[in-house]
Amino acid sequence: MKKDVRLYNVIFPWWLLPAVGVFFSPLTGIGLIALVAFVDWAFDTAVLTLSMKKRGVARRKEVYRQVWWKIWLIGFFADFVGVVFMTLVSALLSIAYSSNTPFGRFLGDSGNGIMYNAFRSPLSFLVVLIAVALAGIIIYLLDERVLSGAKGLTFREADRIARSLALITAPWTFFIPTFWF
Repeated sequence: MKKDVRLYNVIFPWWLLPAVGVFFSPLTGIGLIALVAFVDWAFDTAVLTLSMKKRGVARRKEVYRQVWWKIWLIGFFADFVGVVFMTLVSALLSIAYSSNTPFGRFLGDSGNGIMYNAFRSPLSFLVVLIAVALAGIIIYLLDERVLSGAKGLTFREADRIARSLALITAPWTFFIPTFWF
């Protein structure tokens, strides 16, 4: 019997992998973690590098060496906060499903929609949008702090690069319906 495995966030599921059963095969789990980490690093690096280039930062390589791993970890942390937020709201809304009323069923379906299809109801969409915004705000605040401490960047450059990172690397993949996978 084939086990159906669905990943919630295609780019960022590394801490959720045990929950979906990937670690039953250690080679698959390690390979998938490595792939996800590499794709996330490549995306963050590309956005960081292109943002510095667009802003005309003279010492891009020096700044990159100072901050790349911090930017990468901040992205993981922010996505994790977004996933925890969506999971908690989904669980709370799903509890209402047991009331067996039309409003309770709406809340339960919305809770289910948060995790599987954000376009299922306006409430699901709103919660996922808040999670993406929350992660984006965390990315901005923490990246701005890291970048302002980097030698070779002015405060204005650090602020604008942090904005670019927050807007582009926010977990927009939360909106991808997981029933596609």
